[in-house]
Amino acid sequence: MEELCIENLSISNATLFANASMIAESDKLKNICLEFLSKCMETHTSVKNVDILDAEIEEILFRESFETILE
Repeated sequence: MEELCIENLSISNATLFANASMIAESDKLKNICLEFLSKCMETHTSVKNVDILDAEIEEILFRESFETILE
């Protein structure tokens, strides 16, 4: 099921899959969803159902939005 979610990840279902990753304790799906949602934030791409996003996922995305990579 995890692979099916990953293969079909889109702006229409990213929040649902991210929430499901928390319930299923799937780190792989969670990380892929986080990466996808981070890219959407960077490109200002609207994502459906963002208002129902899991609180832990929201917190991670919020913290990551302030991180800067120094080279």
